[in-house]
Amino acid sequence: MADTVTKANYIFQLTGTAYASAPGTCNGLAGGLAAQAYKVGADAAEPTNTRFFATNASGQIFEDTASLFAAMPEVDPPASGHILQ
Repeated sequence: MADTVTKANYIFQLTGTAYASAPGTCNGLAGGLAAQAYKVGADAAEPTNTRFFATNASGQIFEDTASLFAAMPEVDPPASGHILQ
């Protein structure tokens, strides 16, 4: 499940897949729960807004006219959308 925040008419979601070999963290996260990568999506909250954004561990921001979050990989480019320049 992703953490979700609504801000400036966008719904932001962030998630990362737990890595089984990850050690415990300094902030108290148990071993095997930390992620090696992540993905973030910003979906328009207004139905008339057709700009959707996403990023991941690659550090590039992608834009599309439909939500990218569900199919966004945690490292590689998504199947649709383009790099925001």
